[in-house]
Amino acid sequence: MKLRPLTFDRAEPVPTPPIPVDADTTARQLTVRTIFAARRMTLPAAVLMIGHQVGEALVPVVMGSAIDRAIATQDGTQLVLWLVALGAVFAMLSFSFRIGSRIGLLGMQAVQHQLRTRVTDRILDPRGMAGPPRLPGVSLSIATSDVQRLAMASAIGVYPIGQIAAVVFTGIVLLTISWPLGVAVLLGAPTILWILDRAGGSLRARSEHQQEMAARAAGTATDLVTGFRVVKGIGAERVAARRYGAASRRALSGVLAASRSEGVYLGAIESVSGLFVVAIGVSQRV
Repeated sequence: MKLRPLTFDRAEPVPTPPIPVDADTTARQLTVRTIFAARRMTLPAAVLMIGHQVGEALVPVVMGSAIDRAIATQDGTQLVLWLVALGAVFAMLSFSFRIGSRIGLLGMQAVQHQLRTRVTDRILDPRGMAGPPRLPGVSLSIATSDVQRLAMASAIGVYPIGQIAAVVFTGIVLLTISWPLGVAVLLGAPTILWILDRAGGSLRARSEHQQEMAARAAGTATDLVTGFRVVKGIGAERVAARRYGAASRRALSGVLAASRSEGVYLGAIESVSGLFVVAIGVSQRV
């Protein structure tokens, strides 16, 4: 039996407007431009994320209304109506999350493809690159790991938008129930976000150090592989192995430090959020 050869269809990447970059572009400007680079995908995804988050906030509202108007009054017709409403809310938030996440991920991948292509073209440019000389592995790390992290900034224009909409919606609902509670949510949530953003400075610094150490390890590995015949010929295998082992251990230390900082930061987020909820509950009881 004759076997058919495997073939793979090459999908064309989603076109995105080129991200303007020049010699005067700062890291902050590049990040902001990256966030809005795939507006064709991120804007619809943000709208769907708003629907998802608002749907999540609607669930306790619908359930509370069902308890007050159907269960407490033992009205079967109202119970059926509110169950249908609850099912519709779940269907909306589920659809919004699934489709919004797919579109947002597509936008992030499109931005990542553009950035990686541009970095690769710049590395292969016959005129060379500005700045200090870099090992090939360092350039490879920039074209992969660094580009991936930068492209993830596109998610800032998707998920936080829905979360902000949920906070505003929840605050408005709470204002109709208890205005002090609504004011506490509307003022307390931005304050907590600001505090957490300031506390995340050390995590950002450690993450940058981690990326630098990983790039150096990759550069050392590529350099050793490229000159393997020379290393083998002069009998310097042990020295080369020790050199790469030292670079690898430094990269590992950077990863562990960044992971520890991330764990502490995530724990702080959960703790502060929990304390905020408890404080609101206690204040209402008092």
